Amino acid sequence: EGPRLPGLLSEVLALGPKLRTALRLDLMCRIVAMDGARRQRVRRELEAQAGTADQVNALFAAAEAVSRSTADGEQLLQTLINEGPVADLLDGPAMIPALVAASSSDVRTSYLSLQSAWDHLREWCDAAGTAAQHCHTEYDLLIYLGALGHPIEVERRAATQMDPYAMRVAR
Repeated sequence: EGPRLPGLLSEVLALGPKLRTALRLDLMCRIVAMDGARRQRVRRELEAQAGTADQVNALFAAAEAVSRSTADGEQLLQTLINEGPVADLLDGPAMIPALVAASSSDVRTSYLSLQSAWDHLREWCDAAGTAAQHCHTEYDLLIYLGALGHPIEVERRAATQMDPYAMRVAR
């Protein structure tokens, strides 16, 4: 155990819930910003995968309330995404695939893992709560949680298999 480990673990434990709220907020804002047809597609996907109509109805009622709100929409959104059924659905395994299916043109996946940024963040949030139990050194923490880095774009050419330097990595 290094001298910095307790401080790092406390930062991870403090950041986990904030990051989960930010992820919920981003997912909900994405739904609010969708047009009617895409929103209905997300609804159908969630009803087929999640199975509970009450959660889906609560989520879309919250989305409607936020889209109609003019005064303090962000405060209303913060309240709605932290309530039980809406939060459970936003955190559930069906939400991200439904959003990706409805907005496939503007959701990129990672070159390395084939996950979306939402998947990466959710995985990090899930692991952050148990980091103190599993990590005994700074290196363990790095391996356990990885690093939330900057997104990159990788352009592969046909010659990449013969010459890996033909690959272009950009921001």
